[in-house]
Amino acid sequence: MLSLARGYDVGYLLGPVQSGREGYYTGAVAAGEPPGRWYGSGAAELGLDGEVDADLMEAIYKRLLDPRAPETHSRASWDEAPALAPEHRAYRSADEIYAELVAAEEGAGPERRAELRARAERSARQAVAFIDATFSAPKSVTVVATAFERMANDARKRGDQQAAAEWAAWQKKVEDAVMAGARATVDYLQDVAGYSRVGHHGGGAGRWIDAHSWTVAQFLQHDSRDKDPQLHVHQAVLNRVRCADGKWRTLDSRAITMHRMSAGAVGERVMEAELQRTLGLRLETRADGVAREVVGVPQRIIDLFSSRRRAISEKTQELLNAYEERQGRPATVLERKHIAQEATLATRKGKSHRGETEAQRLDRWAREARDAVAGGLASVATAVLTLGKASVPRRPGGLRGT
Repeated sequence: MLSLARGYDVGYLLGPVQSGREGYYTGAVAAGEPPGRWYGSGAAELGLDGEVDADLMEAIYKRLLDPRAPETHSRASWDEAPALAPEHRAYRSADEIYAELVAAEEGAGPERRAELRARAERSARQAVAFIDATFSAPKSVTVVATAFERMANDARKRGDQQAAAEWAAWQKKVEDAVMAGARATVDYLQDVAGYSRVGHHGGGAGRWIDAHSWTVAQFLQHDSRDKDPQLHVHQAVLNRVRCADGKWRTLDSRAITMHRMSAGAVGERVMEAELQRTLGLRLETRADGVAREVVGVPQRIIDLFSSRRRAISEKTQELLNAYEERQGRPATVLERKHIAQEATLATRKGKSHRGETEAQRLDRWAREARDAVAGGLASVATAVLTLGKASVPRRPGGLRGT
């Protein structure tokens, strides 16, 4: 699945890292997440390769500085560094708007001030610094990677380094397949949706121009906000791109949104092909036809590691019951969709790695799996490999591909 979100504040990505706090993207590296990686033809043209450096990413995304210039690589010389494009447009903040509204109504009481604050929040605008194209693996793929990781950790504890290395290698193959799927979504979108707008489109005189060289910072993460296993890749697409005429402009986000679902489908097929080629894993379409899951992963364990989905479903039902009781009739399809969106917002949590190490996280997932399925993650790890049809290398315990 591929989701899109606008990114406004680079501090949301990197600020917590520099202040020594956990961060939603780069800050999670300290808690066991791998560092970000540069990707995209635009990144290659700018000389960006390998791991994402926090300061350099801030210089590019927040100040639109050219990473090819030496001055961009030191905060002390950012003011002397050349820019790729004019700086982001500055808008009045919600606080500034609120201050003006309150100044115009000096006698406003608490309730009125709350209304003014809400109005200020609604009217505030921010420059879009990046588009976050997040590629998420099906839950069963995540469970397989978690099972392999658990087997590797258990092997290390009992001193079997060879088995640990093999299980870890298979875990990496799953993660590599997910990354391959994520990269495929970027490649596809660069090709079919890589455009910028030129001129005044509101008056009918505008046109589109090719803008296919994207700069992307990719971050692989292993769990959700609710700390369920969830392999996903945040792909921060810089909202500046060098167009066919050599000028740097913003991306046409509407074209990207139009092709989101097809890009997600491409990414899923590429991921699946890699899982089949490197591990012999088999995926089949679920009964509901919504997604494809790995054969050998029980539905019970998929449901167990989907507390986010359960929370949304439970909250949706709670809100739906209250709504229908108040209205005295069943909710319409449109009303149900709106209520589900409200439930999603109501159950959302801020992401955090505090208080739980990577080892503790794996132990918790294993305990939960063991309660639901005999043998827990170990049964999942062996089952998916046994059911695989492609020939794969020797597996720990003498298990071989067929």
